[in-house]
Amino acid sequence: MNSEPLLDQIVRQIEGAQRILIFSHVRPDGDAVGSALGLMWLLRARGKAAELSFEDPVPMTLRFLPGAEEIENRPLDGHDLILAVDGSDAERYGAHFSAARVSGVLVICIDHHKTNTRFAALNWVDGRYAATAEMLYHLARHAGWSIDERAAHCLATGCVTDTNAFSTGHTTPEVLETVADLTRHGAALSTIIYYTMHLRTQADAMLWGRVLSTLRVERGVAWALNRLADRQEVGAQEEDGGGLVTFLVDIIGVNVAILFNEVDGQTTRLSMRSAGGYDVSNLALAFGGGGHAQAAGATLNLPLEEAVARVIPQAAAIARASTPAH
Repeated sequence: MNSEPLLDQIVRQIEGAQRILIFSHVRPDGDAVGSALGLMWLLRARGKAAELSFEDPVPMTLRFLPGAEEIENRPLDGHDLILAVDGSDAERYGAHFSAARVSGVLVICIDHHKTNTRFAALNWVDGRYAATAEMLYHLARHAGWSIDERAAHCLATGCVTDTNAFSTGHTTPEVLETVADLTRHGAALSTIIYYTMHLRTQADAMLWGRVLSTLRVERGVAWALNRLADRQEVGAQEEDGGGLVTFLVDIIGVNVAILFNEVDGQTTRLSMRSAGGYDVSNLALAFGGGGHAQAAGATLNLPLEEAVARVIPQAAAIARASTPAH
């Protein structure tokens, strides 16, 4: 899986830097947070002054990770290397990253999304990995870096969340072997799965009821609406409702599932999942987003109902045209 000359080049740049700023994407998920924190601990063990910059807050279910309290929206300030992890295009990293890119400081991107635009000076992009956290584990192994308990716990979280606790089609023997070794280094697998897969607030649970009341299933497509008014009535945040779209794609006869998240009256975010053999990454790309074949997303500058009207016909075409892998 590894491109050794590129990895050697990345390791040389990291070893030659002292103050390193690590960015990950807006609305961070488990792989974004786990990868960035895991990399931070790996680099600090090498004596590097590594810091993190996230435009958006860490979700409640990921605040158990060591170092999560250090994450803030931090600009470039005397750093001599920028590492961008788990985001497929420059816009995904926020305004501080956009400003940092023109600073003359080297930018390295490490990402496993096949829709990555190769925006950095050095790009290690490989869609065969189940998670960016898995890539960072292999980078550490390639470089001969030690992996302490904190780094192991964070990197294992990225692998667990991006495989939906080892239940997706891209759960490979390699990612299972990676997590097994990370547990030997101190990752607490049961704790990770509890916080990331099961823990939820009362408001989140109430939101599930509201969203599922809007469920529709037609032509192999399931979709539901995460409406702003419903979140306000139950006291939920936009980050609540995690797992809903995965629940939708598990309905018998559903090949493509979409959760429409109403941000405001003019903006709608899409969270998409697909059954094995059905690819939603190009659908996300068509609407300015990206992701994987079976998990992707996008943001539309459209009101909720207009977004549904635009997206569902194209989703239905994918659900009809694709051929299941099994």
